[in-house]
Amino acid sequence: MEISIFIAKLLALMYLSLGVGMLVNRDHYDRLFKAVSEHTPALYFGGILALLFGYFIVSFHNLWVNDWRVVVTIFGWIGLVKGVSLLAIPNTMKRMTESLMGMKHFMKIETVFVLIFGVFFVYFGFRG
Repeated sequence: MEISIFIAKLLALMYLSLGVGMLVNRDHYDRLFKAVSEHTPALYFGGILALLFGYFIVSFHNLWVNDWRVVVTIFGWIGLVKGVSLLAIPNTMKRMTESLMGMKHFMKIETVFVLIFGVFFVYFGFRG
């Protein structure tokens, strides 16, 4: 259970920081996400980070249980698949990102989900 809590705390800090940033500084994140999607080295580096992060979680926390810890496992698998995809099929991933960014309310919807995940992981990671 300790590894679950450690990863939940890490994800909580990451998602809450990103979510609050997206909420209070939307223009900055709009520009940032657009710039990253247009910059091939940034996509490559993001793929490596997602692959490493996903692999870490899948290697040390591949728990398919009937409680909140399965969400950590699912996030690990998503990260692993995202990392492999960014490295193996970067042009397809770039087109998908640009398509999502072109949606009118995408950033608002993404902000809500990022904050929900942040609160979820705060609850399970930091509750005493």
